[in-house]
Amino acid sequence: MDIRRLRYFVAVAETLSFTAAARQLGMAQPPLSVQIRRLEEEIGSRLFDRANRRTILTPAGRHLLTRARQILDLAGTTRNELEDAAAGRAGTLNIGVSDPSFAAQPIRILRKFVRKHRGVRLQVKNGDSASLQARLRTGEIDAAYGIADPAWPFRRLALCVTRLIIAVGKRHRLQDRSSLALADLVGERILVDGRADSDPAGTAFSALSGNPAIPPNIDRSSGDLNERLWQAAIGLCVTPCLEIETERLASSLRAIPLKEISTEFPVYCYASPESQAPALELLLHFIEANEDPS
Repeated sequence: MDIRRLRYFVAVAETLSFTAAARQLGMAQPPLSVQIRRLEEEIGSRLFDRANRRTILTPAGRHLLTRARQILDLAGTTRNELEDAAAGRAGTLNIGVSDPSFAAQPIRILRKFVRKHRGVRLQVKNGDSASLQARLRTGEIDAAYGIADPAWPFRRLALCVTRLIIAVGKRHRLQDRSSLALADLVGERILVDGRADSDPAGTAFSALSGNPAIPPNIDRSSGDLNERLWQAAIGLCVTPCLEIETERLASSLRAIPLKEISTEFPVYCYASPESQAPALELLLHFIEANEDPS
């Protein structure tokens, strides 16, 4: 059954006038009448009764009108879906994140992205830095969010910058300070990532180890960020980390900058060179156009 003829039929059925339908369709009336007649021949039923200068639908015509509207709607939806897929406005994007608590800023961008492009389905994959880098190389994930890392030789777009802070609980004695010096941490249990080489904040903090003012009471027993943040929130320690990493526990933590370190750490979206997802370019263009994702 010809889609074009169904469109012609719906125009006549909704106006109940061949003249008005022809004008609406931008065609002459005789060719329209020919197409309706051929449609009637194809289905073996009359669709219109023409009597006393009136055009009315037959029972077969009323039934076909319902079905024709459904068919045309489905055809339009299918065409739009195919166009969206070709333009990258549909499909699945696999996004890698290194830690759930780190994802606050990327979430703001992704939330806006999916609201605008509802045909794109996002899958979030968690992993450490090494595994995300390996999965970017193979295309298992299409993009990943992380701190600037020279070991990641991928195309990247800046999302924001963050800084090293000391996370303390909301009832801690230092909570009202606008900034801290190393000397302020004397007497505190300082919980630092035991894998300093994989933790930008821990690496920057450890670089101060030659400073005579650095407190000696550093505990490197935990490599788990969530564990350290929870212990700080409860009041069992203070811990150096990136400000962006404290957002998930903002109601329980204070993020206080350290005077001895003013370094800013860029946060990037890294793109996999092996990605086959058309929507990846759409996401990258979206990030470039939304420099302020708040």
